[in-house]
Amino acid sequence: MNAKEKAAKKEKDAVLAQAKKEKDERENPTVDADGEHIMTVAEAKAQAADLQNTLIAGEAAVEEKILREQTQMANEPATPAEPVKQEEDDGHLETVEEAKAKMEAA
Repeated sequence: MNAKEKAAKKEKDAVLAQAKKEKDERENPTVDADGEHIMTVAEAKAQAADLQNTLIAGEAAVEEKILREQTQMANEPATPAEPVKQEEDDGHLETVEEAKAKMEAA
């Protein structure tokens, strides 16, 4: 193959490559009629993998939090240290004025 043939082949390959590129752009557009980006299969797979990894990390964080809270609850006493002070009910229904006075006094 001489220099002329090499140059002709190189030019022919360039024309074929350009034609293939144009055909791919027509058949596999990357933007829609409004100019919005159309996600490719590879991009969709990458996004799905990222979302899956985020989901797995979130589930692990929730499991860790549940375990931490269960451990904390297991270490706490079952009953409060001080008994809850309850007032005896004398059967008297408090009026609004009595309730307001009691709140102001507190």
